[in-house]
Amino acid sequence: PLCEECLKQGIVKEADLVHHIIPVDKDPSLILVMDNLMSVCNHCHQVIHSRGGG
Repeated sequence: PLCEECLKQGIVKEADLVHHIIPVDKDPSLILVMDNLMSVCNHCHQVIHSRGGG
């Protein structure tokens, strides 16, 4: 899969992991709900978390 955040910027980059949009500690029932998951690269995952996103 490709990084969804990079694709928004027109960059094609392989995803390294899956990010939970709503964190598991806030709602464990969403742990495997596809609409709550997004493929991201390590860099974008760090950026998301540095902005307080999950």
